[in-house]
Amino acid sequence: PTYYEGEGFPGTIIDAFSAGVPVIATDWKYNKEIVAHGENGYIYKGEIEELVNILRQLAQNPDELLKMKKNCIKEAEKYKVENVIGTLIKKLEMD
Repeated sequence: PTYYEGEGFPGTIIDAFSAGVPVIATDWKYNKEIVAHGENGYIYKGEIEELVNILRQLAQNPDELLKMKKNCIKEAEKYKVENVIGTLIKKLEMD
């Protein structure tokens, strides 16, 4: 987990989602806005025991990852340039 103060939007999360890979992220900065706990990944408080429990749960239930894969790809669509640029242009035209 990173706690670098200057880090902004966690692009690696979107990269993972684009590949259909669920993310385990700490509850830091904007991660909660992107990672929906149990839907496309997991958010944890940063305690190692909690991370170990999540990993054990996934090892015991690998089908859970397959279910999340579709959710990851769907979430990544929101951040594609062609989907974001229209919103940006509309916002610029309103100002």
